[in-house]
Amino acid sequence: MLSIVNHWYELKLRFLYLIFSFILTFVVSYFYSDILMYFYVLPFISKFEQKRFIYTNLSEVFSSCLLVSLNITVVITVLLSLHSIFCFLKPGLYKKEFYILKTSFKLLISSILVSISFVYLIIFPGVIKFFIHFENFNFFDLSLEAKILDYLELAFSCLFWVSFIFQVPIVVFLLIYFNLITINFFISWRKECILICFIFGALFSPPDVLTQLLIACPLWIFLESVILFFLVIDEYNS
Repeated sequence: MLSIVNHWYELKLRFLYLIFSFILTFVVSYFYSDILMYFYVLPFISKFEQKRFIYTNLSEVFSSCLLVSLNITVVITVLLSLHSIFCFLKPGLYKKEFYILKTSFKLLISSILVSISFVYLIIFPGVIKFFIHFENFNFFDLSLEAKILDYLELAFSCLFWVSFIFQVPIVVFLLIYFNLITINFFISWRKECILICFIFGALFSPPDVLTQLLIACPLWIFLESVILFFLVIDEYNS
């Protein structure tokens, strides 16, 4: 009974820490929202120096600052939450379970960071390049004056969906490890899994073949790596 009370107290304490960190991160992010917003718009202004952002509503810039602050706060809070969950579960795990959990959390956090970098450096410049080419009309002039809030919503949408896709291999790894799905299922449905990877690449990228491949191919490689990992483990255990 005492152990349950201690665990419950630790859970409440960690939850309070997360709430406090969320509020603190949001406040700090809001005070530096102009700097944070600059990093989001940098792919656009570095490619089109003559362009400028506009806002057509009195509260639009304020909403943009809140949106940027909230986005940064959510990412940091998710990473802190994963670390807090790992620290809470660590004392009660066996050595093998600890290793699997540690590996899963490392892969999950690495996947989140890699997906953010992937979107910022590759996906979003491709999205900008695709949409900006509509200015090149032959019969009349058409010029883009992007609204800052619309631009940020597009950026956050790309970040969310690509980050979500990058978590699929980690979920597959955990499903196989906990025997919720067998490795033979992915082997027998391997062609369909490859097709699904390319469908994801087509759905969550601009209509550009190169960008679609840049999403689909890493996802395919990650899934193949998970399958190969468990095949090697099964062979080693046998």
